[in-house]
Amino acid sequence: MTAGIRVFWGAPPTERSEAEFLAQLKEDLTRREVPALILANYFTASSSRQVDFFIITETHACHVELKSYPPLLIGGTNGPWSVRRGDGTLEEIDRRNPYTQASTCKMAISDDMSAIAKQDGSVPQPVPGREFYRQIDSVICIFPRLDHQSQVPDDYKVRTMGYAQLIGFLTAPGHHPGWSANHWTALVGMLGLADAGKPPSPEPAKTAAQDWVRSYLRSFRDFYSRELHELIPLPLMTDDGRLPASGLLNALQQHQHVQLAGPSGTGKTHLARHLLASIPDGPLVPILIEGTMYEGRLSPLLDRAVAAFTTASPRDLQLAAAIGGQTILLMVDGFNECPQALQERLLRDLSSFCRRSQAVTLITTQVSITMPENLSGTVMRIGTLTAEDRQAILSSYGAPEITRMCEPFMTAYELAIAAECAGELFGAVTRASLFSAFVRRRLRTGAHPAHTRGALRQLALAMDAELAASLPIDQAERTVEQYLADHSAPRDVLDEALDSSITASRPGRVTFSHELLGRFLAAEALLLNNRDLPSLLGALRRPRHEDLAPIAIDLESDVTRAGGLLSGLADWRLYAQATRRIRASHDTRCTPGRAPAPPSGDARAGQRDIHSPSRIPALCDRRARTLGG
Repeated sequence: MTAGIRVFWGAPPTERSEAEFLAQLKEDLTRREVPALILANYFTASSSRQVDFFIITETHACHVELKSYPPLLIGGTNGPWSVRRGDGTLEEIDRRNPYTQASTCKMAISDDMSAIAKQDGSVPQPVPGREFYRQIDSVICIFPRLDHQSQVPDDYKVRTMGYAQLIGFLTAPGHHPGWSANHWTALVGMLGLADAGKPPSPEPAKTAAQDWVRSYLRSFRDFYSRELHELIPLPLMTDDGRLPASGLLNALQQHQHVQLAGPSGTGKTHLARHLLASIPDGPLVPILIEGTMYEGRLSPLLDRAVAAFTTASPRDLQLAAAIGGQTILLMVDGFNECPQALQERLLRDLSSFCRRSQAVTLITTQVSITMPENLSGTVMRIGTLTAEDRQAILSSYGAPEITRMCEPFMTAYELAIAAECAGELFGAVTRASLFSAFVRRRLRTGAHPAHTRGALRQLALAMDAELAASLPIDQAERTVEQYLADHSAPRDVLDEALDSSITASRPGRVTFSHELLGRFLAAEALLLNNRDLPSLLGALRRPRHEDLAPIAIDLESDVTRAGGLLSGLADWRLYAQATRRIRASHDTRCTPGRAPAPPSGDARAGQRDIHSPSRIPALCDRRARTLGG
């Protein structure tokens, strides 16, 4: 190998620590008169693994996984590593396991070397039955130093050391495959790396990275556009007024962080997924994660999100996008569904990720969030649907004729399921009767719909107790199994409940296909589990059940108990809701050309009492004004 240091890279290092490491490495090797070939910041041809550095001297070939961590570390060959602080506490590092990263990259480098050996018979081969990875070293380098009290893996597969130790390691003889300069040049050519000592030009590495990102985008769009109902433009508002339909995409393309806020069911996720599925090739490369799946570490969510569409890691995707001048767009769907105790930690992780990667965020949430300074941006809200918006939504589902019946429904999701259940809606339809019809319709093809509904109620109660929108799969199964035991229900109800279209499966977790379904089933369960009025009132007064009270009153068929709930909860909004419902019932019965089904039994008695249009609206109006409505 000729004297001097030669560097080839896929792109100049974007991380400050990597640039500083490379500059210091060149200086130290030059001072020690150790010629070296350094391959930096590139993707392997096999598996598209991102390599920080592959350093070749005359007597040593060593892969380096660079980590800019605090010096005192605790970690193993699996799972996250942690930093030991001055007070003795451990703080988890939110990144993939470094040992696994280094080992995987070492194998990918070995595969690339095998590809060169197959093309050139002069390349020295390993002994039969061995691979090239046995002829190179792999090191996790903690830059700038590793504290001697650290407890981290250091074995024959992967060494762990600080920068000073690495310099000594590289300048001493080590593993080397015996390749000549020409063989290494062939590897550089196969990888399409650029000579760092020459002016940049449109190199093959950039084209390869762009092709790889395009492949990821094709798979991403194909997946998220499947069974995605057509987009009806919704009123998108900021403090400055209504935005045009293109307002959300324009803000993101200008690298603004965006919160998309609005009550459950208003269409935030639908709008955001349409945007991601149709986003044009250009400055943004999307990654989608769900708030309900966050368990304290961001990296597993990123890994799963990216692994669905490519074999490479999120960092690989970020670096490939950076080569093409593109930016990661990280969407967090349902921030409010992240367990409340973990929400601050999720914000810290997002802040850290964006600080390192310069990513842009799109966050859907029920209420706007106070963001870290580097994530502050635009808050957009889904506004109130106009009559034209409602008509357009129902028409898109082929049910424009039920528009008058749907006046109580405020959200796009409620209108969507009303359209699905159009044939089962009669008279004055409430949110509770709508959700009940929807659940009944979705479960009726099963062998045990009543037991399945009961099991789903227990799942909803379990999530309610955890203040979470999802449960680990084993906890969900135990919850359903307990219901089966308590009610002597058939065993196959477990499969019916967890495989129904009411629920949705995520990696290792179970949730409802929409959180409103879970809240409706939780309200049903509260009514069934609290037969006496005082205990029901006590349950509904809990802060976490504020959203269940309107559903419970709609579900209550006993007029006396319904009146008792209204009085006991003393909420003017509930009285106003009752007023609207009663008037809607009266308007429906008085609508020419529509003959509602005749009431029977207790329903007729109830109509003589609470449904009397001459009495209750005035009483509810007066009570609402008294309470401040």
